[in-house]
Amino acid sequence: MLIVRLVFLGLLLNFAASKAQTVETAVVNIRIVDGIYVDGNGDVYTTPGGLLGGTALGVFTTDGRFEPNYIPGFNGAINIVRRGNSLVATNYDNGTVKSFDLETGDIRTLASGLIGPAGLVVAPSGALYFSIFGGVPGPVGREVYRYRDGESELLLTSNELNRPQGIALDHMGYLYVANSPGGNIFRIDTESRTMEKLVEPGINIGNMVFRNKDRLLYATATQSHRIYTIDLEGQVTLFAGSAMGFADGPLENASFTRPLGLGFTASEDTLYIAESIGRLRRIIMAPVSSVAAKSERDDIEIYPNPSRGRLNIDLPPALEGRQFKLKLLSIDGRCLVERDHDSTAEPIVFNNLADGHYVLMLQLDGRSIIRQLLIRK
Repeated sequence: MLIVRLVFLGLLLNFAASKAQTVETAVVNIRIVDGIYVDGNGDVYTTPGGLLGGTALGVFTTDGRFEPNYIPGFNGAINIVRRGNSLVATNYDNGTVKSFDLETGDIRTLASGLIGPAGLVVAPSGALYFSIFGGVPGPVGREVYRYRDGESELLLTSNELNRPQGIALDHMGYLYVANSPGGNIFRIDTESRTMEKLVEPGINIGNMVFRNKDRLLYATATQSHRIYTIDLEGQVTLFAGSAMGFADGPLENASFTRPLGLGFTASEDTLYIAESIGRLRRIIMAPVSSVAAKSERDDIEIYPNPSRGRLNIDLPPALEGRQFKLKLLSIDGRCLVERDHDSTAEPIVFNNLADGHYVLMLQLDGRSIIRQLLIRK
């Protein structure tokens, strides 16, 4: 049975609670493209991405050195995990999943004959799950595989899957898979092999990782150039990024260009992000206890949605009469409208907008509240 939870009720953004968190650049190298893995020492293993001629895994060490050809023998690696004493990577260019033994240096092929293997995650049991992105231009991938007990098997296939890449496991063992186009996220019970749709965020998703400390999925959005979080009920929150670009600094001001890979340190106190143009960025996370609880700002109502281009914005009594800045963004992050408002008495009218999805941002007292808006005339 498929359970759908739409996200039209809101993308909540709380930058005010996370001002201590800043984005900084770790290293720049053209071979940093896709998925990453951070080991227990804090070293970051990187992948060169598919169709770019990369044949090795790279490593960025805690002393600031980067070696792009640290482990040769791979073929357009897309994602990477640690499984026991081995690093395992999906290889887009030759349709395999390979492992590298860190003690012996042996390379083994765990699965082959795949068309565009992409996302990869490992369970505490050692089972591997990997998604099939598909070929370019085709065929379109719609499968998730599992590798355990020395064998690879098809776990699930569905027409609702559309070039899935992002894949993660939560603390209960549920598997989450995200379509690259549109970003629809599905939750899979790996024992019963049943799938339910968690959320339709309307943003292209690259990779995902689950953080146990706050029980959130973190996802890169490759076209809107931002980082989002998704809770296990399907609430989507903008975490970092303001626009396409390259700027370090506070989360609300920092900018990314096609963020793709991401991974936490073992302590989950630092998040690394790989941009597909060859940059490795990182965010020192704020303590979970410092994240502010929802307040009356979360009760802001924006309606109707879908809209014909005319919107009403109702503030709760405690915020009535306050000045706020309103921005309307395209799904890929371009600012289309920016206005200052000191009253919500009159409806807001957007002229000359094509039908489709947009992002509405209200900035109030240093905090941004975001809603996804559907224009349908």
